[in-house]
Amino acid sequence: MSSFKEDKNIHNIAQVFAKEAFNFVRYNTRLKLNWEEYSVATVEKILGMIHDEMSKKGFIEMQIYSLSKDFGSFIGEVYRRHHGATWGLVTMNDNEFTGLQTKQGGLFWPWGKVESRLKNGAEDNVYHYYQGLVELAKQNASNT
Repeated sequence: MSSFKEDKNIHNIAQVFAKEAFNFVRYNTRLKLNWEEYSVATVEKILGMIHDEMSKKGFIEMQIYSLSKDFGSFIGEVYRRHHGATWGLVTMNDNEFTGLQTKQGGLFWPWGKVESRLKNGAEDNVYHYYQGLVELAKQNASNT
């Protein structure tokens, strides 16, 4: 069983982390992000490059954690801005995760997805993840 508790502080922190992802891309790549949904495909490309580089040099947990918060917050913010969602704490199996609750009540935690993408590679594609979230939102909206 899972539950959700809205948290305004997490909302504010996620916005700061999302801007960090935006700045990371601006200063470290020739790619660009904006708050449009197609930017999530750019995030996937960047995470792929980071994964490949970390695979060669070795994974550093603090880097993965920081990048997961930043890019996960960016993905969450893009979703929130386009489809509506609330930042807070998701509790599942006695574990708490920073995540979002959609307008329809669905729960997701993009920080964890980005962490999986960085560690596991393309099998945890964040763009496909995002597309699935959007499709689910559309289905839920049409059922109401």
